[in-house]
Amino acid sequence: MAGEDESSAMRQQLMAADEVYLYKVPPLKNAGGHRAETWNLESPLKTCNFLVERRGDVLVLEFQADGRVFAQSQLDVTKGAKVSQFLEQCVDTSRYYAVKIQGGGGREA
Repeated sequence: MAGEDESSAMRQQLMAADEVYLYKVPPLKNAGGHRAETWNLESPLKTCNFLVERRGDVLVLEFQADGRVFAQSQLDVTKGAKVSQFLEQCVDTSRYYAVKIQGGGGREA
């Protein structure tokens, strides 16, 4: 389409969830993996909508709150990166995952 940005023309929504809870995840203490029981589950940092999209060659995990992007993680699938580098299931439950968020300046959370 004339005048339309190429990346917006190649979006494919893969998943959406209306309510997910975000927590401040403490650093790993050992190689055993993340444990949700250490996250203070009674007090989420934020309640968000969750969206997974493919935008061209980039897989985007986006958390939205109050109509705005609260956090986002992008994975370029052409560079051989694996989803497991950004998404890790907790070892004590199948209901929680740790998602690595990386900002444009290289900051990580």
